[in-house]
Amino acid sequence: MNAPACSILPDDKSGAIDLLSVPILDGVFNAEESREPVLQLLLDLLSFHQKRNFNHQERFGQPDPWSEKMQAALTEALENAKRMIDDANQSNTPLVLESGIRIERLRS
Repeated sequence: MNAPACSILPDDKSGAIDLLSVPILDGVFNAEESREPVLQLLLDLLSFHQKRNFNHQERFGQPDPWSEKMQAALTEALENAKRMIDDANQSNTPLVLESGIRIERLRS
């Protein structure tokens, strides 16, 4: 993967960070090359929300609405990603993968 390095943009001379961009996946891959990182990222996110939801239920006696919503969305995304990768594999079509985390501090 040819992902660029993290970019950190300080807001002023104090060194405070206003924007952080961390690339995760970036490039063109064949279906088999993309299968493991894409599916693993989605499975890891799903696992995080399952654990978060379980912890919330244990602590507060009710599910975490955000984690429940994310679990449903990630489960659907996982199935769609599998289908898309399988289709790309059958048609020998490359996939463009772009993924990252972007954090921006909003000033009031």
